[in-house]
Amino acid sequence: MKFHLSLGKKGLILIAVPLTFQFVMVGMLAQLYFAEKTLVRQKDDSRKVLAELASVEREVMFVYDLVDSAPKDPPYKLKDDFHELAVRKKNVGDILSRLKSLVKGKPEEEAIVNRAGSAFSTVLKEFGNVNLLIEAGSLHDNETRKQFMKSFRAKLAEFKEMPALGDKEAVFLDKIAPPAEERLREQFLGVLVGGAIMTFALGIATFAIFSLRVAKRLDLMLDNTFSLAAGKPLHPILRGHDEIAILDQNFHSMAEALEEVSSKNRAMIENARDVMFSLDKHGTFLSVSPASQSVLGFAPDDLIGSKMIGIVVKADSKHVLESLRHVMDGGDQHVFECRVQRRDGRDIDMRCSVHWVRVEQTIFCQAYDITESKQAERLRQEILQMVSHDLKTPLSTVRSFLEMLNEGMFGEINDRGRRLMKLADNSTSRMLTLIRDLLEIERMEAGMLQLQVSDQQLAELFEQAAGSVASQALEYGVQLVCGPCAYTVRVDPDRVIQVLTNLLSNAIKFSPKGAAVALSAQEIDGRIEVRVRDRGRGIPAEKVDYIFDRFSQVKASDATEKGGSGLGLAICKALVELHGGKIRAESTENEGSTFIFTLPKSEVTAAISNSMR
Repeated sequence: MKFHLSLGKKGLILIAVPLTFQFVMVGMLAQLYFAEKTLVRQKDDSRKVLAELASVEREVMFVYDLVDSAPKDPPYKLKDDFHELAVRKKNVGDILSRLKSLVKGKPEEEAIVNRAGSAFSTVLKEFGNVNLLIEAGSLHDNETRKQFMKSFRAKLAEFKEMPALGDKEAVFLDKIAPPAEERLREQFLGVLVGGAIMTFALGIATFAIFSLRVAKRLDLMLDNTFSLAAGKPLHPILRGHDEIAILDQNFHSMAEALEEVSSKNRAMIENARDVMFSLDKHGTFLSVSPASQSVLGFAPDDLIGSKMIGIVVKADSKHVLESLRHVMDGGDQHVFECRVQRRDGRDIDMRCSVHWVRVEQTIFCQAYDITESKQAERLRQEILQMVSHDLKTPLSTVRSFLEMLNEGMFGEINDRGRRLMKLADNSTSRMLTLIRDLLEIERMEAGMLQLQVSDQQLAELFEQAAGSVASQALEYGVQLVCGPCAYTVRVDPDRVIQVLTNLLSNAIKFSPKGAAVALSAQEIDGRIEVRVRDRGRGIPAEKVDYIFDRFSQVKASDATEKGGSGLGLAICKALVELHGGKIRAESTENEGSTFIFTLPKSEVTAAISNSMR
């Protein structure tokens, strides 16, 4: 059965094993320490016992000698000695009391001391009888004296066991204690030496396990990071279920994901039609994608190490240097166009998107060939010029001629001729409107249209726009309804009237007879939102998002039946966006449509509104 231990649990085991051994060793040393302490205390007690035995022996021998040498006559001398014995009584009692505490827990020694104490008490009691004999004056009786001395010596014989007690303690001090001390020292030294060896061995084992199971694997992972950075193969995935193994598995997964992404990026760069390259802060090529061969005619190795300015057309060199300097000075990202000379000497137009990476001090650039689009732009401009000069002028001449025919300058025209002339006039008018709208929207997208903004009363703009389409509303039988409007906007009045006129004209054309077209405004989030609502056929949901595209029509027949160039809503969108606003349409089929656009509020009006809050 395998246990899948985490790195933390493995570390805990590595620490717990030597710590457990250290606790065991400390316990053994403590046990030996207390054993030696006990032995030292026993030796000290034995020495005290011997000292106390010597003291009690001196006291007892003094009493024995005193009684044995007591004079037979006169008796008063023995009476005086009795007082000396009273003093000795307290000394012997104290000594025996100390002996009892020293031999406590030793049954044999306790019995000897108890018997000696009892005998000494009896001696003292007998000696008290001596005092009575002295007082009675009968101590001169030899028989009485003999009996007393016999009993006294018999009791003193009890003290003969005391030397045996001393011999026993002496044997302990001289023969038992020294070998015991030597064994304890040997055991203590053995535990210390064995513990030191075992501790060293455990340390080596712990280090070896750590090195093999942790440090070595961490070194492999560190080496993997360098290998990943250098693009070299990684070491095999580490086995195990701990954190290091899981981390290594995740690292390999990440490396595989990075390799997959890098492969895709390399494939994209190698197969991209755009030229991707990097420059140092001096404008020197550091790396170039393979597309340079087909776009510029230079192989990547031909460009690496050379200056980018070397392939730029001389007239554009200053512009390129300024653009690169701008992005390095904090622009972060910049887009510019320049002309580049191919290897075959042909000039091509390039659009470069450069990005400055401050940490790496490197400029990354994506450049793509816009020569064809530039040529198309020039062709478009030529077509517009042709439309403006070669079509607009003749059409204006045709329309003037039709007006002269209508006025009868060339004689009377019958009814059929008038109908045909009217159709020709309508077609010519529609063509001139188309040309005018097309030129106008091109000027707006090219940035050639400048707005003349000023503070305007939105109600006045509504009134002028409604007046412009009043005749059309009357023709279609549609009523114009303008809601209350007291807002001041900062706009180009002519352009806003143009937007309103286009939207109102469309609403009138697509509204049923007798319906109303509503024009209103409201303030939302500091901007003025204008709404033009009709009750016409509406716009299908799938076409709402495309209604502002050029030449977009809800129905293909609208251009001929309703008139218009198909550019009116595109022009409205461009003009609204030039004012910084947005335009959108909301519509439900067979219920009507609402066109909504926003305009900037006058700064003066906004300041007054804020002060009143």
